[in-house]
Formats: sequence, C-alpha cells, structure tokens
Amino acid sequence: MAALEECNHFDPDNRYIGALDLCKTMIEMADKQALEEALEKKICKTFINHLNDKNLDVQTNAVRSIQSTATILKDSNLLMILETLSQMVTDPKGSKEVRDVYALAIRNTIQEVNEKTAVKLIRTIYPKFIVGMQTGNDEITEECLDILSEVAKKFPGLIIKNPNIINKDELLNFVTKFLQHNNKSVAKKAGQALGNYSVVLPHAQLVNMVKDRMKVLDQEKNKAYLLTNLQALSHITRLVGNKLPMLYKNLVDQLANIPIKILNDEESNDDDNEIAEAALQSIESLIKKCPAEAKDSINMMYKLTNDCISYDPNFMDDGEDQEDQEMDEDDGWGDDGYDDQDDAGDDDTAWKVRKSSVKIIEALVGSVPGFLKAKWGNFVDLLTERFSERSNTVKIDVLTTFQSLIKATVFVVDEMGDNQGGAVAQPLLMRKTTSTSGPQLQRKLSSTFEIDNKYEKIMQSLLK
Repeated sequence: MAALEECNHFDPDNRYIGALDLCKTMIEMADKQALEEALEKKICKTFINHLNDKNLDVQTNAVRSIQSTATILKDSNLLMILETLSQMVTDPKGSKEVRDVYALAIRNTIQEVNEKTAVKLIRTIYPKFIVGMQTGNDEITEECLDILSEVAKKFPGLIIKNPNIINKDELLNFVTKFLQHNNKSVAKKAGQALGNYSVVLPHAQLVNMVKDRMKVLDQEKNKAYLLTNLQALSHITRLVGNKLPMLYKNLVDQLANIPIKILNDEESNDDDNEIAEAALQSIESLIKKCPAEAKDSINMMYKLTNDCISYDPNFMDDGEDQEDQEMDEDDGWGDDGYDDQDDAGDDDTAWKVRKSSVKIIEALVGSVPGFLKAKWGNFVDLLTERFSERSNTVKIDVLTTFQSLIKATVFVVDEMGDNQGGAVAQPLLMRKTTSTSGPQLQRKLSSTFEIDNKYEKIMQSLLK
C-alpha cells in the first residue's frame, strides 16, 4: 500500500499525509468490513512509530489517528497499541514531551471505546500504571494518576458492575499516599483521582476513606497536606456527598472551624485563602447533597458566612462614611468607593474566601428555602452589605444569590407548618426581618451598578 510507504518517507510532510490516508482508508474499509487483520496490525504499528516521530505535527496526527480509529480497530490491535503506549508512558528513560504525547493518546482512546472494549482496556493498562506510580518519577506518577482518574470518570458504572476489575484497596493505598507528596502537582492530582474513584467505592469503604480524611483535618499542621486533603474532600463531597449524611454534622463542624482558625484578620495569605476556600466549597457541596441534614445547621452557616463574606484584610474601607453619604444623597447615585479595583489587577486572593461564602448562602437558598425564615433577614443584610464588593467575580455571585433569595422566599412552602392542613404557602418578605429599607436598597443597587454596565440586567431584575 502506497500510504504505508509514505509513512516511512524522510519528509515529515509525506509522513503526515501518509498517516492521514491510512486513517481514511481504515475507516472506509471498516465500513465495508474489508480490512484484513494483518494490514490493520501494520497500520497500528505505523501509528505507534509516528508517536515517536521527531516532528511534532506527525506526532499530533498520530494521536488523532489512534483516537479516530479506536472504535473500528479489532480489540487485539487496540490493546496492542494501549499496552505499547502504557509502557512508553511509564518508562523512566523517556522524555516528558514524548510522554505527554503518549498519555494524550491513551486518554483520547479512553473517551472513544465502548464498555465492552473498556473492560479489556482497564485490565491491560491498570497494572502498568500501578507499577508506574512506584517508579519514583513525579512526571510518570502524574500521568498515571491522570489516566486512572480518567478511567474512573468515564466508566464508573462499569467498574461498579465489575468489582474485581481493579484492586480498590491497592489503588486507595497509593492515591492517599500521594496526598502528602512534596510535589504539589502530584498531590493535587491525587486528590482529583481520589474524588473520581470515590464514585465507585462500596459505601463502607467510602465512609472509612472520608473518616480517614477527617482525622487529618484535626491533626495535620502541615498546610500543604491539609490543603490537598481539603481539595480531595471538595471533590468527594461534590460527587458523592449524598452518600454521607451520617457524617454531615461532624464533617461540617470540622470544616467550618478551619477558616475561623486559619484566616489572619491582619493580612491575606494565599495559602490560607486556598485552604479556607476548599473547606467552604466542601460545606457548599454537603448542603446541596444533604438538604435534610443541612436544615439543622442554618444558624452555624449564618455565623460562618458572617465571619467570612467580608474577609478582605488588605483593603481599607470606610464603610460608615460611605453609608452616610448614600443616605444623604437624594439622587442615590454616587461613587461606590471601589473604582478600578477588580480581580484582574489585584494579586490578593481573599476574594476566593468571600466567593465561597456567598456560594454557601446560595446553596442554602436552593436546598432548604423553607427553613430560612428565622435567618432570612440576616442573610439579606449580609448580601446587601456586599453590594459594594470590589471583586467583579464575587459581585456577580452576591447579586444573583440575593435575587435567588428574594425569589425563593416570596412564596415558600413552610415545611414547619401545619402537617394536618398540608403545606402552606407563606410569604416571608416582612419589613421587620431586615434592617435594609426598600429605598436604601435601591440606592445601594444603583450605586453598585453606576460604573458596571454589564450588570444592568441583574440590576433591573432586582429593582422590579
């Protein structure tokens, strides 16, 4: 076949075109079921050779070719490619650039194969990547974690139906060990992998794994290790928080205590802000996943968000003067005091804490609106006080959460009402429940939007 000869040509353009022709030929012949196994095997070996090509375009094209033909290759040839690629990825002598190409080819193939082929795929690559994680090479470890994480993300149902397809105890042992790796990138990828594999764990094993992470939150003084554990918990609670209602109270108590202990009121610290953000994100996910348990923690959530929603130690704000000015001005339009102070030009990451706090309120509004009656006015005040938020990223969340709070509490099912008479639609918008009057609220909103035209639609919706 001429295309096979072109694939070995000295000119990279010829090799590139030859591979394209082979890929096209394979697809056409597969439709006619006319592709001989021997020829298919030669083409597969050609694609593998091109992954080793010195020309980047030829390498990239080989990745695309493998991905395009993955669904039509005979299992034996596809597994030959994957086995070869897995060996290349886990070879300590290989260069990072080439290893990235091999790993990309595997990840793309994972996305293309069906469940029937996936069983064989997992059994082929899993042992090699377990061995790869033991090489001591950080780059190899990262790729192995990434690929195994991709497998869990793509085929959770398949892994659950075939409990012996991977050794979950072995995998958890390796992944949790890497959470305390001194390479932050490896530790972060381990946390992501742990989150993805939490979906396929038996319930008892999942609960025990989360309890182990909770022990670290109490005892660990190493901030880097604390952060990776919190990030892992953030992934876990987002994906399978609904399986953890029995741990809700203790876990939320621990998580809520972290920002209070770690944040410095005098100075913003990026590492501390990330730790607080991860803890708050986990709480947000638990509220969404466990609404029955969340209804009993509203008072705690108010205290937590009250402490964190205005966290901005590096910014000095004369809030009282600004409020007086707003009350005195008849037209209600004025300088909000935050001109030209957006995230884009500010390296301070305290906004992550504020944003995560707003997200907790949003989660409460979405999950337990009927139980917010006692604290409704307090949450309104918290949000209106942040209308002058200097971070546009946070400001959007403040306004949309406020809008959701108003909509959710105008008519809400009073779950604590008369059980015999059924659910009662009860309006909760009472002037006495908030210290912010209607005209004052309108002035705050107008001032907030004076220089931010892109928020006009939100403003108009709020002022209706």
